[in-house]
Amino acid sequence: MDWSTMIERTLEHQKAVLHAGYNTMVFFQGQTEKLVTRMLEKSSVPKEALKVVENTFCECKKKGMK
Repeated sequence: MDWSTMIERTLEHQKAVLHAGYNTMVFFQGQTEKLVTRMLEKSSVPKEALKVVENTFCECKKKGMK
C-alpha cells in the first residue's frame, strides 16, 4: 500500500468520525430541546417565558448551531 492510499483512508476515517460525532451532538440537542420544552409546558412558567425559550431555539437553528 502506498502512502497516498494510506493518507486518503486515514482522512476518510477521520471525516466519518467527525460526521458521526456531529450527528450525535445534533441528536442530543434535539432531545434536550424537547425535554426543556415539555418541562416548561408542564410547569407554572408564564407563557411568555416559554415563547422566549422557543425563540432562542429557533435562532440557534438559524445560525447553524443545530
